[in-house]
Amino acid sequence: EVRITGGAVTIVDEDALVLGASTVSSTYTVTAGGPITDGGALAITGAATINAGSNAVTLNDGNTFTGDLTLTSAALILGATTVGGALSVTASGAVTDTGKLGITGITTISASGQTVELNEATNNFGNEVRIIGAAVTVVDEDELVLGVSTVGGAYTVTAGGPITDGAGALDITGITTITAQNSLNVKQDVTL
Repeated sequence: EVRITGGAVTIVDEDALVLGASTVSSTYTVTAGGPITDGGALAITGAATINAGSNAVTLNDGNTFTGDLTLTSAALILGATTVGGALSVTASGAVTDTGKLGITGITTISASGQTVELNEATNNFGNEVRIIGAAVTVVDEDELVLGVSTVGGAYTVTAGGPITDGAGALDITGITTITAQNSLNVKQDVTL
């Protein structure tokens, strides 16, 4: 387990890597030749890049990224995560969440041919959500903006507020199911 308190941090490991509780006040760059997991909360102020190549990444310890977060992996599991900038994911496996995602910037997930399930009821995407995947599920606790997306299977979208589309087309091959209804069962507007 690697625990770090410092400024700009770069970690390179040829094998699997466990990221321990860390506080980083600048950029955070992690590259591993095996799976990457967290063993404690990460508090990263600058831009963060985590690359496990063709291996899995599991970040599920209530992490906070104040800047942009870029992830490259096979399968990706995100626990409760706050990102103050953009979230960019490239995955060759399924992408799932197990806790609240609070993303301020644009969320971009490229998981061609893979399942993407961002289905925690308390997720909050503050900007466009752009996804390339097979079967895709997106849940947001309030308003949701759907960005340019290509979905090869079913596309299920649920929001507690209005749902709109941003710039770009939605190219959906399967059945699209959209629900815009708040916790008081008041139906919300959908504009696509």
